[in-house]
Amino acid sequence: MEDLEEKTPRRLTLTVAARWVFGILFFMAYFGSLVERNYLGSIFLFLSVLILIPPISQTIEQKFNFTISGALRFALVVCLFVGFGITSPQNTLEDDALDNLPASVDSITASDVITSWSGSSTKNTETFHIPSKEWKISWKTYPGQYGDMNFQIYVYNSDGSLKNVAANVIGENSDYSIIRGSGDYYLTINTAQPYEITVESLN
Repeated sequence: MEDLEEKTPRRLTLTVAARWVFGILFFMAYFGSLVERNYLGSIFLFLSVLILIPPISQTIEQKFNFTISGALRFALVVCLFVGFGITSPQNTLEDDALDNLPASVDSITASDVITSWSGSSTKNTETFHIPSKEWKISWKTYPGQYGDMNFQIYVYNSDGSLKNVAANVIGENSDYSIIRGSGDYYLTINTAQPYEITVESLN
Protein backbone atom coordinates (compact mmCIF):
# COMPACT_ATOMS: atom_id res chain seq x y z
CA MET A 1 0.00 0.00 0.00
CA GLU A 2 1.47 3.25 -1.11
CA ASP A 3 1.90 6.04 1.39
CA LEU A 4 0.02 9.14 0.52
CA GLU A 5 1.97 12.29 1.00
CA GLU A 6 0.08 14.91 2.89
CA LYS A 7 0.15 18.35 1.35
CA THR A 8 1.17 21.06 3.76
CA PRO A 9 -1.38 23.89 3.64
CA ARG A 10 -0.06 27.31 2.85
CA ARG A 11 -0.01 29.71 5.77
CA LEU A 12 -1.81 33.01 5.33
CA THR A 13 0.01 35.49 7.51
CA LEU A 14 -0.84 39.10 8.22
CA THR A 15 2.13 40.20 6.14
CA VAL A 16 0.97 38.21 3.11
CA ALA A 17 -2.58 39.50 3.47
CA ALA A 18 -1.32 43.07 3.72
CA ARG A 19 0.82 42.60 0.61
CA TRP A 20 -2.21 41.39 -1.32
CA VAL A 21 -4.44 44.23 -0.12
CA PHE A 22 -1.94 47.00 -0.78
CA GLY A 23 -0.83 45.38 -4.01
CA ILE A 24 -4.39 45.44 -5.35
CA LEU A 25 -4.86 49.04 -4.19
CA PHE A 26 -1.66 50.11 -5.90
CA PHE A 27 -2.74 48.22 -9.03
CA MET A 28 -6.02 50.17 -9.12
CA ALA A 29 -4.16 53.42 -8.52
CA TYR A 30 -1.82 52.49 -11.37
CA PHE A 31 -4.69 52.41 -13.85
CA GLY A 32 -6.03 55.66 -12.40
CA SER A 33 -2.67 57.31 -13.03
CA LEU A 34 -2.69 56.11 -16.61
CA VAL A 35 -6.14 57.61 -17.11
CA GLU A 36 -4.92 60.92 -15.65
CA ARG A 37 -1.84 60.72 -17.89
CA ASN A 38 0.51 60.75 -14.93
CA TYR A 39 2.87 58.34 -16.62
CA LEU A 40 5.84 58.87 -14.32
CA GLY A 41 3.69 58.31 -11.26
CA SER A 42 2.21 55.17 -12.81
CA ILE A 43 5.73 53.73 -13.13
CA PHE A 44 6.23 54.08 -9.36
CA LEU A 45 2.90 52.37 -8.72
CA PHE A 46 3.64 49.55 -11.17
CA LEU A 47 6.97 48.83 -9.48
CA SER A 48 5.18 48.75 -6.12
CA VAL A 49 2.75 46.16 -7.51
CA LEU A 50 5.66 43.99 -8.65
CA ILE A 51 7.18 44.14 -5.19
CA LEU A 52 3.97 43.63 -3.21
CA ILE A 53 1.82 40.93 -4.86
CA PRO A 54 3.31 37.57 -3.71
CA PRO A 55 3.04 35.47 -6.93
CA ILE A 56 4.57 38.21 -9.04
CA SER A 57 7.36 39.05 -6.61
CA GLN A 58 8.17 35.35 -6.05
CA THR A 59 8.41 34.75 -9.79
CA ILE A 60 10.78 37.69 -10.24
CA GLU A 61 12.92 36.67 -7.26
CA GLN A 62 13.19 33.07 -8.50
CA LYS A 63 14.04 34.14 -12.03
CA PHE A 64 16.83 36.49 -10.98
CA ASN A 65 17.88 34.39 -7.97
CA PHE A 66 17.51 36.90 -5.13
CA THR A 67 15.26 37.49 -2.15
CA ILE A 68 13.88 40.66 -0.61
CA SER A 69 13.53 40.88 3.15
CA GLY A 70 10.35 42.22 4.72
CA ALA A 71 12.03 45.39 5.97
CA LEU A 72 13.61 46.11 2.59
CA ARG A 73 10.32 45.42 0.80
CA PHE A 74 8.54 47.89 3.10
CA ALA A 75 11.24 50.54 2.58
CA LEU A 76 11.09 50.14 -1.21
CA VAL A 77 7.31 50.49 -1.26
CA VAL A 78 7.47 53.61 0.91
CA CYS A 79 10.09 55.17 -1.37
CA LEU A 80 8.06 54.36 -4.48
CA PHE A 81 4.91 55.77 -2.92
CA VAL A 82 6.75 58.98 -2.03
CA GLY A 83 7.98 59.18 -5.60
CA PHE A 84 4.41 58.77 -6.82
CA GLY A 85 3.25 61.55 -4.49
CA ILE A 86 5.96 63.91 -5.73
CA THR A 87 5.15 63.32 -9.38
CA SER A 88 1.37 63.57 -8.96
CA PRO A 89 -0.27 66.87 -9.93
CA GLN A 90 -1.14 68.35 -6.54
CA ASN A 91 -3.08 71.43 -7.59
CA THR A 92 -5.34 69.98 -10.28
CA LEU A 93 -8.47 69.89 -8.14
CA GLU A 94 -7.81 73.30 -6.61
CA ASP A 95 -7.12 74.91 -9.98
CA ASP A 96 -10.26 73.38 -11.47
CA ALA A 97 -12.34 74.65 -8.57
CA LEU A 98 -10.94 78.15 -8.97
CA ASP A 99 -11.54 78.10 -12.70
CA ASN A 100 -15.15 77.03 -12.17
CA LEU A 101 -16.01 79.69 -9.62
CA PRO A 102 -19.13 81.56 -10.70
CA ALA A 103 -18.82 85.18 -11.62
CA SER A 104 -20.97 86.12 -8.63
CA VAL A 105 -18.26 84.96 -6.23
CA ASP A 106 -15.70 87.20 -7.90
CA SER A 107 -18.10 90.12 -7.76
CA ILE A 108 -18.59 89.68 -4.02
CA THR A 109 -14.91 90.13 -3.27
CA ALA A 110 -14.35 92.96 -5.75
CA SER A 111 -14.45 96.49 -4.39
CA ASP A 112 -13.96 100.08 -5.55
CA VAL A 113 -12.70 102.85 -3.33
CA ILE A 114 -15.27 105.64 -3.19
CA THR A 115 -13.42 108.08 -0.94
CA SER A 116 -11.09 108.24 2.06
CA TRP A 117 -10.08 110.61 4.87
CA SER A 118 -7.30 111.01 7.41
CA GLY A 119 -6.96 113.36 10.34
CA SER A 120 -6.90 113.61 14.12
CA SER A 121 -9.98 115.60 15.05
CA THR A 122 -13.76 115.59 14.84
CA LYS A 123 -15.21 116.39 11.43
CA ASN A 124 -18.20 116.01 9.15
CA THR A 125 -17.30 114.63 5.72
CA GLU A 126 -18.65 115.66 2.37
CA THR A 127 -21.62 113.77 0.96
CA PHE A 128 -20.64 110.75 -1.15
CA HIS A 129 -22.66 108.45 -3.40
CA ILE A 130 -22.80 104.65 -3.00
CA PRO A 131 -23.94 102.83 -6.18
CA SER A 132 -23.94 99.31 -4.73
CA LYS A 133 -26.29 97.52 -2.33
CA GLU A 134 -23.43 96.86 0.11
CA TRP A 135 -20.43 98.98 1.01
CA LYS A 136 -17.62 98.92 3.52
CA ILE A 137 -16.15 101.45 5.91
CA SER A 138 -12.60 100.57 6.94
CA TRP A 139 -10.62 102.42 9.57
CA LYS A 140 -7.29 102.46 11.33
CA THR A 141 -6.78 104.58 14.40
CA TYR A 142 -4.19 104.84 17.17
CA PRO A 143 -3.46 106.98 20.22
CA GLY A 144 -2.06 110.45 19.58
CA GLN A 145 -0.70 113.15 21.86
CA TYR A 146 -3.68 112.82 24.21
CA GLY A 147 -3.33 109.05 24.62
CA ASP A 148 -6.19 106.60 24.18
CA MET A 149 -9.25 108.48 23.04
CA ASN A 150 -12.71 107.52 21.88
CA PHE A 151 -13.11 106.92 18.11
CA GLN A 152 -16.58 106.96 16.61
CA ILE A 153 -17.94 106.91 13.06
CA TYR A 154 -21.59 107.88 12.55
CA VAL A 155 -23.17 107.23 9.14
CA TYR A 156 -25.89 109.69 8.10
CA ASN A 157 -28.24 109.69 5.16
CA SER A 158 -28.02 112.78 2.99
CA ASP A 159 -31.21 114.13 4.66
CA GLY A 160 -29.46 114.13 8.04
CA SER A 161 -31.09 111.03 9.52
CA LEU A 162 -28.81 108.54 11.30
CA LYS A 163 -28.12 105.42 9.23
CA ASN A 164 -25.64 103.49 11.37
CA VAL A 165 -22.86 103.69 13.95
CA ALA A 166 -19.98 102.08 12.09
CA ALA A 167 -17.33 102.34 14.81
CA ASN A 168 -17.20 103.04 18.53
CA VAL A 169 -13.83 102.07 20.02
CA ILE A 170 -11.15 103.46 22.32
CA GLY A 171 -7.44 103.58 21.53
CA GLU A 172 -5.71 101.61 18.80
CA ASN A 173 -8.02 99.72 16.47
CA SER A 174 -8.17 98.50 12.88
CA ASP A 175 -11.42 97.05 11.56
CA TYR A 176 -14.34 97.58 9.17
CA SER A 177 -18.14 97.63 9.02
CA ILE A 178 -20.44 96.56 6.19
CA ILE A 179 -23.29 98.96 5.45
CA ARG A 180 -26.27 98.00 3.30
CA GLY A 181 -28.15 100.29 0.96
CA SER A 182 -27.17 102.43 -1.99
CA GLY A 183 -27.63 106.21 -1.94
CA ASP A 184 -26.01 109.41 -0.69
CA TYR A 185 -24.35 109.51 2.71
CA TYR A 186 -21.92 111.47 4.85
CA LEU A 187 -19.94 110.60 7.99
CA THR A 188 -19.44 112.29 11.31
CA ILE A 189 -16.04 111.34 12.73
CA ASN A 190 -15.82 111.94 16.47
CA THR A 191 -12.30 111.55 17.85
CA ALA A 192 -9.15 113.32 19.02
CA GLN A 193 -6.66 110.69 17.88
CA PRO A 194 -5.16 110.06 14.43
CA TYR A 195 -7.14 107.96 11.98
CA GLU A 196 -7.46 106.77 8.38
CA ILE A 197 -10.89 105.92 6.96
CA THR A 198 -11.75 104.41 3.59
CA VAL A 199 -15.17 103.85 2.01
CA GLU A 200 -15.42 101.09 -0.60
CA SER A 201 -18.27 100.00 -2.82
CA LEU A 202 -18.78 96.23 -2.86
CA ASN A 203 -19.77 95.24 -6.40
